[in-house]
Amino acid sequence: MIAPAFQPIVNAMNAEIFGYEILGRGTHSGLPELPGPLFRIAESVDNLPLQLSQLFRDVGIATAATFNSTAAFFMNVHPDELRYARLLLLQMEKIRKDHPDMELVLEIHEKAVPSLPDMKKICRELDGLHIKLAYDDFGAGQARFIELIEAPAHYLKFDISLVRNIDKAPAAKRSMVQSLVTLSKNMGILTLAE
Repeated sequence: MIAPAFQPIVNAMNAEIFGYEILGRGTHSGLPELPGPLFRIAESVDNLPLQLSQLFRDVGIATAATFNSTAAFFMNVHPDELRYARLLLLQMEKIRKDHPDMELVLEIHEKAVPSLPDMKKICRELDGLHIKLAYDDFGAGQARFIELIEAPAHYLKFDISLVRNIDKAPAAKRSMVQSLVTLSKNMGILTLAE
């Protein structure tokens, strides 16, 4: 009893849709619609957050596959899933097998990044599946620069706290964000503003 929702990711240079972030919504009349409250309920039961996250991805990808689009589809990960990375990677293998031509991106929240050796392994596995990696909410907590260098992502998604009202922000903040964008470009990483 869930339904996917698709948040467009728009190219700021030409206003064209570059991709979609796949989101999920609850449809049961007795439960919340938004994923945050649904995950809070799921967290009271062992392994249920992992199953809910997998279900959101499965339903979202199945729906996205019906689109006639070459856009990239960004999939979210619940932080607990990274403790069970093997299960996550098995699901990615199945998704890739079922949808060999879709442009897929796995989003990992910067606070949920596992140890550097584990993150490197996840990167290698995703590369082998031709699934790209995005670090989500970059700058929301501890910006993990070592992971960015040692386990580079294809996309770096800046947290809304960094980019909201950037045009009115103090010069120091604008300069810092510009430096992060320049660093990312120099590393071949595309930047996204939440």
